Amino acid sequence: LSGITLPNSIQSIGENAFKGCSSSLFTEINIPSSVSSIDQTAFDLMTSLENIYVSSLNDNYCDYQGSLYLKEKDDNDNEIMRNLLRVPEGKTGTVEFSKDLVTIDKHALYKCSKIEKYQISEDSLNYYTSPTLGYLYNKSIDTLLSVPQGNSNTVRFEATTTKIDKDAFVDCDKISYVIFTESITDIDPETFKGMANIDTISPNSMILNDLDIYFELNNIHTISLQDDLDATYFLAGIDKEGTPEGTSKDYIYALPDDLSIVISSNNKRYTNIDGVIYSKDSKAIYRVLKSVQGDFVIPNDVNIISVNAFKNNQLTSVYIPDSVTHIKAEAFTLNPDLLIKIQKNSKDEFAEIADNWTDVDESLISWGVALDS
Repeated sequence: LSGITLPNSIQSIGENAFKGCSSSLFTEINIPSSVSSIDQTAFDLMTSLENIYVSSLNDNYCDYQGSLYLKEKDDNDNEIMRNLLRVPEGKTGTVEFSKDLVTIDKHALYKCSKIEKYQISEDSLNYYTSPTLGYLYNKSIDTLLSVPQGNSNTVRFEATTTKIDKDAFVDCDKISYVIFTESITDIDPETFKGMANIDTISPNSMILNDLDIYFELNNIHTISLQDDLDATYFLAGIDKEGTPEGTSKDYIYALPDDLSIVISSNNKRYTNIDGVIYSKDSKAIYRVLKSVQGDFVIPNDVNIISVNAFKNNQLTSVYIPDSVTHIKAEAFTLNPDLLIKIQKNSKDEFAEIADNWTDVDESLISWGVALDS
């Protein structure tokens, strides 16, 4: 026994009719011509069900590649399958859709956690599936509609994609890494909020500047900065207008202590050396991550210490060489036990401190840090 064949006397398959029939014996179900009504929940939690077959004599339903469709006819009386009703939960690998597909029922892909790719003919007038990753897009490829729940690959979007449908990632709990293109500008705030396994992202500028709107910050442990991404505001922990906002925009402060920022060698703006984010020319320190501990000696070619650069980190002391000429506002904030050592005879070399700082000794002490020259 590998499946279920319903008798011709059956006219309807009701709500939750086979719910939970997960035995490995139930790999397929055969629906007779007599059935005229099927509830959308009829086959829920049949985790071994791989195929739904319908008698060719049935006037209301049909099947394509083992999935259930509403039977319709075109103007020439040819059978077409435009409405997908249900994909069996036990189906594995690749699911092929009818080329005539127009509508996917909201319940059609419920709990289909073993599907890794979608596929549809290039002749489809309404949809496109990416050949490598198997995602479902609208025909113009500007909107991502659905990612298979069993897909665990790094998420990459088509270059033309501008929008991600709110339900595109429903139950995609195997995904851990998402790479965003700069073209994506339309994302519902709830799209990624329930995906607890996402711990690595490569954001575009929109997401980077509003990270908490799209992701649960406590889940993100690695941020990869793309080659051309301007992350200055993000690294400084300030809003787009450049006004310090405490912790409200300082995502590095709010993210987990083991946060890693990955910067490729091709990035023309920044470089990461042992957890310290520098400008590409190493003339400025943008941020010292919390993973950096103990004593830190600022390299002799550094000229600028940026806003919030040493904020709330794990250092015990910082040595500032006389090459440093600019210390930006709140550079050492929230470090009450930090000892700052300034190279002898270098204090007069600071050309610019924050506007309200008139003396480097007093200003540093006012932020609650010890000063040792």
